[in-house]
Amino acid sequence: MSAGVVAHFDLYEISDARVEQGQELTARYALRDRATWHNRAPDLASSALDGEYDLVYWNNALHHMLDVDQAVRWTKRALRLGGHLYMNDFVGPNRMQWPDEALAIASRARELLPRRLLKRPSGEGYLPTSVQRPDPDKLAAADPTECADSEDILPAIRRHFPTAWIKPIGGTIYHAALHKVIANFTDEDTQLLEMLLLLDDVCTMSGHTHYAVALAPHHGAEHKT
Repeated sequence: MSAGVVAHFDLYEISDARVEQGQELTARYALRDRATWHNRAPDLASSALDGEYDLVYWNNALHHMLDVDQAVRWTKRALRLGGHLYMNDFVGPNRMQWPDEALAIASRARELLPRRLLKRPSGEGYLPTSVQRPDPDKLAAADPTECADSEDILPAIRRHFPTAWIKPIGGTIYHAALHKVIANFTDEDTQLLEMLLLLDDVCTMSGHTHYAVALAPHHGAEHKT
């Protein structure tokens, strides 16, 4: 918006605190009149916004949709012809139930870390070296939307936007192996961190990714899906 690339944003956020933060930020940059905040999720069943937007951007929000296919179909309906879907999101397994191979790789990487890097954020004791799947029932109880249908994100984009450009951006190492650990790294750990990020790239090329970005144009021939 500051560069004049986007004239106006409708911004949807279910957290009142984050809406307030966003409003303060747009006011600070004199952009308040170019952003409309909605403290709710968009109504995916409504046709009120059909053909309304040049851009629909999902930023770590699509994985909170209970029905990802419905959300992606709504995205296409909301776009004008020639508009674009842009996504930067978690695309890993539902409820973060990592496959055995990914868990083994993440655990092995964590085992190689110096003990000082495994210190708990509280400063008391050390974190385990093994990486475990979260309990899916506890995760759902804490937040019913957390990764409820995340593994269908990339298939849904490919179904409804077949010409989409999609780039997996990893996470087996930086998201799983370094969970609650990365804050312990200092400048002296730069080479170690670079090595771990290279390992993350290898995992991504092998098909293990937690996150992805996508850019997809909306062509008229696909509008009826």
